[in-house]
Amino acid sequence: MALWDNYAAETRLEVTNIDTGTTTVDSFGDTTCYGAVWRFAIDNGPGTNMRVGIIHAVWNTVSASTPVMIPEVSSDDIGDTSGVSFAVDKSATTVRLRMTVTSDDWYFYSLRTKIGAS
Repeated sequence: MALWDNYAAETRLEVTNIDTGTTTVDSFGDTTCYGAVWRFAIDNGPGTNMRVGIIHAVWNTVSASTPVMIPEVSSDDIGDTSGVSFAVDKSATTVRLRMTVTSDDWYFYSLRTKIGAS
């Protein structure tokens, strides 16, 4: 079976009570796929501060290259989510989606699709 025969694997993610600073909200081995798409929702109290969006990233599985993250595509905010940002990086052979927040009690919900999953 070729790598692209099983081209996608989807996982549900939920991380709650994210406080000020940077938190890894997802991680996996860099050779399990060539790229990933996270469809996400964040909130700081339902109906208060909310956003939904998509994050795309791709990386080279044979080198220590830094993942390329396409800027997040997101909805308009409900309330204020300006203190929330995302980054994709690699730590050794682990791809990480990192969420940085400037206040406490954020929630992250996502469906992550691995592209080119083996």
